[in-house]
Amino acid sequence: MFLRRGRTVAARLQASDLLGLATGVALCRDGRLRGNGVTLGSVDGARGRPAIQRAWRAAITHQVLAGVTTAAIIAVGSGAYAIIRNAVNERSPGVPVEVTVSGVPTSAFVAGVPSSPPDVARWDLVATDGRGPLAWVEEVGGGGAGVVKRRLVFVGRAEATIVTGMRARILDRLAPAAAVVEYLVPEGANAFGDVVDATIVLDQADPVANAVNSRSGDASRPLFEAQTLSLQRGESQTIDVALTGCDCTFELEVTVVADGRESTVTVRDGNGRPFRVVRVADNLPRWELGRCPNGSHALVNGSGACVPFPSEPGS
Repeated sequence: MFLRRGRTVAARLQASDLLGLATGVALCRDGRLRGNGVTLGSVDGARGRPAIQRAWRAAITHQVLAGVTTAAIIAVGSGAYAIIRNAVNERSPGVPVEVTVSGVPTSAFVAGVPSSPPDVARWDLVATDGRGPLAWVEEVGGGGAGVVKRRLVFVGRAEATIVTGMRARILDRLAPAAAVVEYLVPEGANAFGDVVDATIVLDQADPVANAVNSRSGDASRPLFEAQTLSLQRGESQTIDVALTGCDCTFELEVTVVADGRESTVTVRDGNGRPFRVVRVADNLPRWELGRCPNGSHALVNGSGACVPFPSEPGS
């Protein structure tokens, strides 16, 4: 837009220059030449002609130089505009599929953490950080315990978009879990029940999303070989996925084809951060909200041990 306006202004300047040139020629022929509002004088007779000719040539030279400069500015501006336009079109063709993530814990979680008893020095993050309880889990270097379940909603942003694959890309390794922390989780509760559409086992050489057979539980076939996901503009599809088998942070890469071009859409957890998961053994100590014998809020375990919070939650 800026360059287009620049070209319009330059065109007006060029027209003004040509008008000034024509006016200068006319004034010279009349024997009068004005510059900056000052009359240089009228000249009669042969003695004045050389002065008039010099002034006329100077005026023509000035206007020609101005015209050439204006043309150069227009050419450079047009070239720059074309380069910028092409670069934007090639590097930012638009996201053909938008993927939103839900199921991120906001009031309850089960996490694996690398120390027992757990480090509660920054427990205040559970109540004060905009990311919710997962802020504390990230602070202590933990992750979702065993299995992270998320709901992915795919929305088409281009015509006839086909999703052809989804896999995890490991970003970082986490310390193994030494304990499990349960925060406000009713027994047997989880995000979507026991049924999921797909699973990704993260410790595989190529951690792709595999379809889960609802009857047999088999998950050996890649999700987008077992079914085709084709989206028109504005059309949506929901897939519930289980992520497991790693002590790591990761993101998902969704491969799509739109307008004959293949591209990759990167998906992170619903809080905009990488997904986090850690494996947990059945014999790990489990901690949950409770109170110490003196009545202070704390994390407690089944053996009666307690870790008091540095302040009351939310204070």
